[in-house]
Amino acid sequence: MVLILKDDKLYTYKEIYGIINRILHFVNNQIEGEFSLKYLRRGNWLVDFDNEKTLVRKAREDSQKQLKKTADYIQELTGNRPEWG
Repeated sequence: MVLILKDDKLYTYKEIYGIINRILHFVNNQIEGEFSLKYLRRGNWLVDFDNEKTLVRKAREDSQKQLKKTADYIQELTGNRPEWG
């Protein structure tokens, strides 16, 4: 995607972020899946695309991480690890 602005004005990275974010919001309403901006470091962003399968996979991975964290905490408190963790 190329963004061409036909003026000599200098734009801050926050203004560019706002423009790109509005474009992605429009695109997301037109397609299946979702584009999002991921923050890398000041002034640098990554355009990322997720469809339903990757969102389900990420949710499952997050759930497993949370279960492991909870099981680790229970083991730390009681000395016994739960069967489900």
